[in-house]
Formats: sequence, C-alpha cells, structure tokens
Amino acid sequence: MFSTTRSLTLAVFALTATVAASQPSLDRGRDRGRGGSPHVGRDCFEGPGHRHRPLRSRACARRNVHPPIDWAEVDALVATLASAPEPSREAMTRLQAPPEYRDDAGPRSWDLMDALVDDMRRVEERRRRDQPLLRRAILRVEEAAASQRELDAGRVRPLAGLQLAAQDLEAALDARQLGPRAGAEFLQRVADIARSLAVEALDLFESTGAGRDSTADMQALLDLSDDLMSRGPVSDGLGPLMDLVSNDVNMKFDRATFIQNIRDTFDDETVGYAFSVVEDGVMVHADGIGLARKTADGLLEQNQTYRMNIASVSKTITATAVLQLLDEKNVSPTSSIIDWLPTDWEPDESIEDVTFENLMKHRSGLNDNANDSYGYNSLKSYIEANNASTPEDRAVYAYQNTNYAMFRIILPYLWGFDPAEVLPAVPADLAHAVLYVVYVREYVLKPAFVFSASCDQDSTNAALEYNFADDTVAGTHPGNWTLWSGGGGWYLSAVDLARFLGALSQDGTLLSAEARAYMESEFTGWNNPQDWSWGYGAHGVYRNHGGDLGIDNDSGMDVCVMKYTNGIQAGLLINSRLGTYNYQCVELRDAFDDAWYWED
Repeated sequence: MFSTTRSLTLAVFALTATVAASQPSLDRGRDRGRGGSPHVGRDCFEGPGHRHRPLRSRACARRNVHPPIDWAEVDALVATLASAPEPSREAMTRLQAPPEYRDDAGPRSWDLMDALVDDMRRVEERRRRDQPLLRRAILRVEEAAASQRELDAGRVRPLAGLQLAAQDLEAALDARQLGPRAGAEFLQRVADIARSLAVEALDLFESTGAGRDSTADMQALLDLSDDLMSRGPVSDGLGPLMDLVSNDVNMKFDRATFIQNIRDTFDDETVGYAFSVVEDGVMVHADGIGLARKTADGLLEQNQTYRMNIASVSKTITATAVLQLLDEKNVSPTSSIIDWLPTDWEPDESIEDVTFENLMKHRSGLNDNANDSYGYNSLKSYIEANNASTPEDRAVYAYQNTNYAMFRIILPYLWGFDPAEVLPAVPADLAHAVLYVVYVREYVLKPAFVFSASCDQDSTNAALEYNFADDTVAGTHPGNWTLWSGGGGWYLSAVDLARFLGALSQDGTLLSAEARAYMESEFTGWNNPQDWSWGYGAHGVYRNHGGDLGIDNDSGMDVCVMKYTNGIQAGLLINSRLGTYNYQCVELRDAFDDAWYWED
C-alpha cells in the first residue's frame, strides 16, 4: 500500500503549474482495477468512458486535470515523430535479456550454490583475518553443489551439507568472522537453496514417481528453509540477526577505491564508457572515458553528458511512472490491467487475471513472443491470443520485454486519456507512444532535473555503439525507439542517470514513501536477486537493473544502474560490447564490494 503527496512542475512555453495531491493508502490486498476512476471533476465525465471509467477529452484536459498535460508539447512531439519508421523485428530482438536468464524455471539449485560459493570466497579474500568457520561453510556448500550435480532419481543428498553450512555461518557471525549483513544474506541464500532443492525433487517425484525414498529429505529441506527464513525478511537480509548490530563497524567503505575499481575494470575493455556515482541522493562523481565515436565515424571523445540508449534500464523508469499513477489514482498494483487497454482490443478472458504487478515482476504469462516483437500490433495480438496467460505461466518468472512495452499502451489510460479521442488523426501506435513519452518526460524525468529526454538520439552529437572485440564491425546508431518504448529505448547520459537515481532515492520527489517502499520490497523495476544472483552483495541486497543492446557479433551497448545499501548508487553506460569483463552489473557489484576494508 502507498499514498502520495508530490509537487509537479510543468515548464513548457513558460507555463508553470504546481499540483499537490494526497490520496488514501493503496491496499495491495484489494482489487480496485474495475470501477476505479481517475480524479477528474464531474464536468469532465464523458458518458461511460473507456470500459468502466470516464476519460478526459482534450478540451476537458485544459482545466481540472490531475496531473496536467501540455498539448503544445504533445503536438510538437507528434510532428517530430510522424515519419518515424515502423520498428523492425531485427531491431527489437537486439534488446536482450541479461545473460544468466534461462527460458525454463530459472537456475538449478547447484547454480545457486555455485554463485553462493563464489560470493562467500570474495568476502573471505577481502577480510584480513583468519576465518576458519567461513572457510568451512564454503567447503560445505561447494561439496553440496558437486553432490547435487551427480544426482539421479531426484535424491537430495546435499541436505546434511546445507544444514552444517548454516551452522558454520551462524558460528562465524557469533565469532565476528563474518559481518552481519553478509552473514544474514548468506543464511538467506542457504534458505533459498534448500527450498529450491525440495521443489526440484518434488517436481521430479510428481512427474516421474522417482525419488520416493527422499520425501523425508524434502520435508527436512523445507523445514531448514522455514527455520532460516523465520529469522528475518528475505528482501534485505535483515531481521533479528541484524538487530545484534546495525552495521559492521570494523568494515569501512572507500569511495575513491570504488571509483578506481570501476576504472580498472573497464578502461582497457571498452571503446568508451561513462559512469556516475551518487551518495545520499547527490551526484558526487561523473566521468567519461575513451571514445564516443572512432576516427572513421568522426572522432569524438566520450563524455558523461552524452546520451546513450539505456536499453532495459528504461524498465526502472517505466515502473516509476506506473507506480506514480497507481498511487495517484488509488489503484492497487494487484488489480487487473484489462480495464486499461484500448477499446478496440479484444483481450482474451485470461487477461482478466493479469495484474499491474504481474507485468512489473515479469510474471504475466505473456511469454509466447520470446522477447521478439513488441510494437503496437504485436502487443495487441498477444493480448487477444487464445489462452494468452495461464496460471501456470504466471507462477513462473519469465523476463519479457513485452511486459514493460505493455505499459506504453496502458499508461495513457491510467493517466486518464484515450489516445484515439485526444489524438484522433494520429496512428494508434504513435498516439500511445507519444502520451507515454510525454508523461515520463514531465513527471518522472523533469522532477529529477533531467530535461528534454527522449527515445531518440541526436545523431549530430551522439555516441555510436561498437563491437570492442572486432574493429571490422562498424559503429552504428541505435535509432528511434519511440514506437517500441516502455521496456527499452530511453536515451540518457551518466549525469542523467545520477539525477534520476538521486531523485528516486528520496521520498516525495518521484514516489511517496509508501510507493518507494513497495518498489524496493517487491522489486518492481528492479531485478529480483532470486532471479538474478548478482543482486546479492557482500553488504546486503543491491537493487539493480541491467541493459543490453546487441546480439552475436553485433555492435551494442551495456548499461547498469545499481543501488547499494549504504546510500551509494552508480550508473554505467558502455557504448561497446564484448570486452572481457563479466556482466556489467556483476562488475558494479564487485567494484563496490571490493571497496571495503577491514579496520581493526
């Protein structure tokens, strides 16, 4: 649940309006989707409106609107984009899911154990004192992973190893061989692994009948998981364990080392990149390194103010816009999206069960497109397909750009405008996209002091994207993404990302305290570490989102934003791909974790 009170500033043609709103708390347990009405005066009602709610006409929108809209800006944007080409399927497939994503139910239990071992070893190597208990826990988990790989018939041999590893981790916490944040996180992950093992064995038993003699072990694993989870909340690795001490007072973070770690990682492995660092909501560092364009393309050195396509990091921006409007309209994230679709769409009855939260968490069940095409007509076909979303599919995480592209369609109606009525002469795909862009620009980016942002790039002063590993691949321009924005496509600089991250970290600037807490705890717009393991850091759970443009030996871009647990945030944009560095969000996590030192 969340409520909002925020000031909204609109500065177009010297017009300034400040609007404040305070709405009741948003009850996540209540479905307010059908019948929920935007906050417009009765004189603005236009009959039955869109499905079950009234909408505004353009004439009505000039008065009594909340939040307001400037039609001069809308018309100017329509004129600019009227000749924008229809997005090609090839272009859309370049917006990639992060590399660890799999089309199945996710990483297997031994993958989770391997990732845990790697992270525990990094903590062990950083500390400057002997840590026999942590070392023993590492060996226990390592042996459990090796054992599980050799399994057949669904047996669960790693049970004893995980139980002992949990005991060793608790002992390491007591002996101060492990900081409380890292210790709580590692115990949390042991709990996740135990549950994953039990579920895997149970699935095999139910589908094949194999592993009957391991049912007691399944129950024991679930008991272990429940016991560890009962110690505190999952999402932040906090709880009773953290009540022992608010922070590990002997571990100190060094910002200069963090910045240098980023430089050491990317300086010689990219054509060019820019990054920014935020501390307690304020940008404290920004830099551009290398080239924005090579000599053959008109030599241009990289700069922290050059805008680049931030790819899937756009999802964090879109989620912020959606949460703003849900809060503004007192609509629950758990309500159905079906009332907020175009009137000429004929959604399959299964869409009744797809919620805003499903889309934001990539659990909508709209998986058939396989991250292929998400233009207007493609989205319409997915929504209208027979049995478009099943309960089984909604129960499983599946990263799909479609989920956030759908908000490009939904957001105008949630705002209170039917594109067909307010932009009747404009093609439907462009009308929806323009209203989405205008809202995000006015109410998400401008309040963060990010001005004139768009989903297109100034070709006269733009960083091109390259293949670092192959000089024969020419630099390319990512192009205009307006018509398939939502899940990708915004062009921002490292400085812009810093301003957005800083504003997002402060209650009331972009989101109310309750809405921001919901975004943090539910990982809406952030990658959930249970799906993307790099969110687990040595000092807690780091909110993050990556962005990836390019496939195979294509040119491309790598992007990541990350929010750490001590007030530090970072934004990274790389205008090349295929350097020898790890996934960019993994590198940002490690750069931060390796910037701590032990102070006796």
